[in-house]
Parts: sequence; structure tokens; C-alpha cells
Amino acid sequence: TTYIGMSAQQVAIVSLVILLGNLPGSRVAKMACKYCNPLNSYRAGMVAFAAIVGLTAFITQPGQVRSIYILSFGWGICFGWVYSSQRVLFCTLIPKQHQQEMEFMGHFTFFGNILSWVPPVLFTIINENTINEDAAMRWGLSLISWFFGLSFLVTLLMGNYEKAVQQAQLEDVNNNNNTNNNTNNTNHRHDDDDNDEETPCHPDNLPVDSSGGPTEASSDVVQDSSFRCGDGDGDDCDVSDGPHYNDIEDVEGEGGEGGEEQDAEYDNHLYSQQQRRQSTMVVGNPEGFDDEAIPRLQQQSFSKEENEKENSEVFCDEEARATARNRNGAHG
Repeated sequence: TTYIGMSAQQVAIVSLVILLGNLPGSRVAKMACKYCNPLNSYRAGMVAFAAIVGLTAFITQPGQVRSIYILSFGWGICFGWVYSSQRVLFCTLIPKQHQQEMEFMGHFTFFGNILSWVPPVLFTIINENTINEDAAMRWGLSLISWFFGLSFLVTLLMGNYEKAVQQAQLEDVNNNNNTNNNTNNTNHRHDDDDNDEETPCHPDNLPVDSSGGPTEASSDVVQDSSFRCGDGDGDDCDVSDGPHYNDIEDVEGEGGEGGEEQDAEYDNHLYSQQQRRQSTMVVGNPEGFDDEAIPRLQQQSFSKEENEKENSEVFCDEEARATARNRNGAHG
């Protein structure tokens, strides 16, 4: 109003034209980001902004209102171009792996406004300390061009944009893979825990009923099994659970000493087997069995509901059979 003689209504029109110029400016930014990249689009927008503001510095006489309208539309285009490209550039370089988008945008807003007071202060200093008012206005407006030119030079120090984007995407892919692996491992551990809870910790590792004893389908099986209970090392398994050698009636031989010797032999055998975390068990058949009955009993199949470990290997222990024959021979 002081130098060009514009009314308040004309100043409001200039502000409205600048706002309308933001719409095509954002469209220009979209095309520039598509055909080159956001970094080059940002650089080009700053150069255009510096040029438009530099031309404005030469309009200082009354009667140039129409020129101000034209240049104000150019300001609006540059505003929409520069700030749209700036935000696209920053957002595409943020790694998503740590979910710090909000934190980085806070840094962006902080550093974008922390120096916003510098141009007005410099303009005031020049305007108050220059005798020639026309020269003060020209130099004051040219400060905007100088700041945009300095920003353009700083962006030249940046690295390759495509490589930076690839690095950010690679970090995102690695983070997703690690997340999927951790999820799979967690689900696998949960499945193992569920299996441990569903399968009772029984010494012979066969299906058991609700009371903890063997089912009918597994009652007559002679098995030598290396089992894992609880935490997997077998330390928390009690070999005294379920039927075992003690279920066979101890019968002393002639002189009353044969039974005691067999008991001692059995105790030593059971202790050594427990130390190796293996259990050699004779389940059921307390009345004795012969060689023809053992293979037949081994071939018994368990139903799907009762057999939780249908793929486990079941075989006879020769030492257990020999011990059982010696004990059952005492009955004769």
C-alpha cells in the first residue's frame, strides 16, 4: 500500500490468488515427482520460487497492480510445488521398521519452524537502517531469493535419492522378515507347549487314562522307550509312576534267597536305566508271557483317540524279557 498504492481490497485479492495458485502448484509437484524424483522436484521448485521472488523486487512503482496479480499467482504455484515435494521427499526417506513416522515428522516440523524468524528480522534490519526506501524494499524482498538459493545449494550435498529409498525399503523388508520369524517361532513354542500339556508325562510314554494308568490298548506291551517329559530332559519324570517290575510278584526260590538276589539285580538295573533317562518297562501281564505272545502284543494298534504318539518306535528289550522270564519262572 505504501509503495505501489494498493488498497486493502487489492491486497486481499492478492492473498486469494496465492491460495488458488497452490492447487496447480501441487499438480506440478506430482508430475515432477513422477517423471524425475521428489528430490529433483524440490530443487526445481526452490529455483523457480527464487526467480519469481527476484522479479517481484523490481516492482516498486504505483500502477503495477496487474503485474502483482500475475506474480502472486506464480508465488502460489511455487508454494504448492515446493512444500508438496518437500513432504513427499521426507516421507519416502523415513524407515518404517521402528514405527517412528510421528517422531520424524515432529523433527521435520521443529526444524522447519525454528529458523522461520530469521528472514523477518533481517528484513526489518535492512528496512530500518537504509536511507533509500526503494533500495531497502528491493533488498528486503531479495532476501527470500537468497534463502531459497542457499537451500538449493544445501540439497546438492545430499546423496543419491534412489539408493536412499532402496536402503529404507530394504530395512523394512528385513524388519518384516524378522517379525514373521519371531511370530512363527512364538507360535511353534505355543504349539509345543500345547502338545506337552495334551500328552501326559508317563514313563512308558503310552496312552494313559484319567487316573494316570495305562489304557487297555497298551496294557500288555513290553517297551524300551527313551522319553522326554516336562522341560525335555527327563529329570522331572518319576519312573515309579505306572506299573513296572514291582507289579510282578516277588517269589523266592529255593532256600529263600533267589527272590532277594533278583530284587537286588532289578534295583541295580532300574537305577542304571534311570541315570541314562531311559525306562525299560514291563506293562501289564503280571501272570507271565511267552515268546509267541510278545510279537502279537507288539503289533497291537492304538486308535487315533487313544494313541497320541502313533509314530513312536516300540520294540522289546531283551534284558527286560530275560528278567521277566526269570521272575515268572519262579512261579513254576
